[in-house]
Amino acid sequence: MNLKTIAPRLVTIAATGALLVGGTMAYFSDEGTSSGNVFSAGTLDLKLDDKDTAGEFSDDVTASLEFSNMSPGNSQTGFVSLHNDGSLPIAEVLLGATQPATNDNDGNDLVLSSNLSDVLNLTVATDTTSDCVETVEEGDQVVDYTQLSGFSTLTALVNVDYDSLPGLPDSTRDYYLCVMATMDPDAGNAYQGDSVTVSLVFTAHQVTTQP
Repeated sequence: MNLKTIAPRLVTIAATGALLVGGTMAYFSDEGTSSGNVFSAGTLDLKLDDKDTAGEFSDDVTASLEFSNMSPGNSQTGFVSLHNDGSLPIAEVLLGATQPATNDNDGNDLVLSSNLSDVLNLTVATDTTSDCVETVEEGDQVVDYTQLSGFSTLTALVNVDYDSLPGLPDSTRDYYLCVMATMDPDAGNAYQGDSVTVSLVFTAHQVTTQP
């Protein structure tokens, strides 16, 4: 065999092998770009309304429930309306209360011997109107509430979250939280002139999603 003929062939085979092992082949390419992709979080925004704000929802309202000049056996009603102004559904709303001040009939703060909260029985429900009442055939005005379990007096509501009020699926829905307070018919003279200041606290929770 002619060695002069074989040698160039070996060189060609070796060069080809080097390209396959460690080299790169030339090829055409082109690329496209998807730009401006935005990832944003939704908002959970619970708004409130009451008798004084006339449909103008806000984060906070004041003196929504003004029950004055109460007497044993007397009932009074009021409401706070709830509205979803965010982009996410609200699954439920927790109801709680704080009591910044308790005044006895001498005007002394934090005297618990005659705490008016102890003799204010509450009935709380949701309704679709701010009236929160139903007219019966006799013409009497009666409160058409369904008692929510978990508390019976104002004292029992304070510092305890009630779980839960209905949710607000979107911005087209709202409802009224109706509150009726009835002074215990057996409340004695110790409660004359007493007063309490209470803040209702509403905490909205989002809809949870399963992976």
